[in-house]
Amino acid sequence: MEGIRVSGARTDSEIPGGGSTAGTLDVDIVVDLQILADTAGYRTLEQILRAMGVERSRNERGQRLAWRWQTHTEGGALVVVELLTDAPEIAGGKVEPLPAEGNISALNIPHSSIVLEMHQVAEIRAEVLGGVGHAVEVVRHADLVSFTC
Repeated sequence: MEGIRVSGARTDSEIPGGGSTAGTLDVDIVVDLQILADTAGYRTLEQILRAMGVERSRNERGQRLAWRWQTHTEGGALVVVELLTDAPEIAGGKVEPLPAEGNISALNIPHSSIVLEMHQVAEIRAEVLGGVGHAVEVVRHADLVSFTC
């Protein structure tokens, strides 16, 4: 989906020189604010997440969050998907959730939009959540500069 970049979730095989990392099971996705402003765009994103069995997370008060979604792998590991955006005209320089008209929104992270311009492209083959087979996808992910900024 155009306008979306993966910001986190590096694996050992992606580290230059074969280094290793503890890794995480969370995926940070930077969403272009224009997608969130387009009702059809964010509904499509929501449909994709729901089709993979991903649901809205709850905060410590039990309230559903529109910017954090989660699911479990077949092995029971928790996978958290966080939708991030850079919206200075809405939230200023604060890290805070954007208002949501529907079930999906994003967390404002100042300057996170750098990944929309500074990224790498990789073709990845992976098992689809829910054990429905494998998929090959072209993924745009943060390059070293945008990942460390």
